[in-house]
Amino acid sequence: MTEISRRSAIALGAAAGLATFADGAFAADAPKSTKDMPMKHTELALSKEECFYIIEHTDHAVLSTADATGEPYGVPVTPFMLNGKIYFHGIGMGEGRRNANLTQNPRGSLCWIAKQDINEPHLTVDYVSVIARGPIRIVTDAKEKEKFMRYLLARFTPSIDIDKAMAARTQKIALYMNVFEMTPENITGKAKDRGYMHYFGKQRPGKKDSD
Repeated sequence: MTEISRRSAIALGAAAGLATFADGAFAADAPKSTKDMPMKHTELALSKEECFYIIEHTDHAVLSTADATGEPYGVPVTPFMLNGKIYFHGIGMGEGRRNANLTQNPRGSLCWIAKQDINEPHLTVDYVSVIARGPIRIVTDAKEKEKFMRYLLARFTPSIDIDKAMAARTQKIALYMNVFEMTPENITGKAKDRGYMHYFGKQRPGKKDSD
């Protein structure tokens, strides 16, 4: 059996450690979050007021979540904003991929597309869109769910009798309705100039003429 001196053992151990770091174990090489990356094309950015207007007047959005492994999942939802929070719902009994993702990783992103006209001569899309991101809470309290549903019906179905509709659905809401609350940490929006003009009916502030 070959004997290794204490000094040789230390040198071998140090070399092995350096090889491990060379394979990417340095903290600097670890994956970094992209959430604080600056916006590209800031000349297309919308104001906060414009973003809120789009959220209020765009009925549907796409919710993006990921599980603990980072596997992404997108699903259409019908959200609305109330007192600085964003709410949306789904049918189920606390089951499904959306609930599972948010239980493992309670962060998500919502994307509204308010306008998307293909501009063939310019080979582009004259779009208007908003993105919100932040932690999402799964609402479980029955009374809180009922309150949410009243706002939801008032927002999207104002022609119906809300009290009558709620009376017929109270138990179903408590048992089968999934309700979610996002606390937006960041809300940003963008619009191409022609999209901005066609959506808001005016030139972008500071813009002299359209493309």
